[in-house]
Amino acid sequence: MSIQLTLESGDTVTGETWDISDGGIAFSMEPFDSNLWQKGMQVSGQLQNLPMVAPIITMTVVWVGSDCLGLAIVQP
Repeated sequence: MSIQLTLESGDTVTGETWDISDGGIAFSMEPFDSNLWQKGMQVSGQLQNLPMVAPIITMTVVWVGSDCLGLAIVQP
């Protein structure tokens, strides 16, 4: 699924998620720049291309790999 993330700077990036659970998601984009991401940074995310407007959720980066990252959903 396509997801748009908004960074703390206000910049947005769009990528793909292939693993969604109650606790978080895995995220990748092309090209993937692991230097853009830091463990602990917060982003907001919204799934794209759904038949309805998806909610915007707050997430925290919990791990950064060489070509993807993991985001934990921050519970309100």
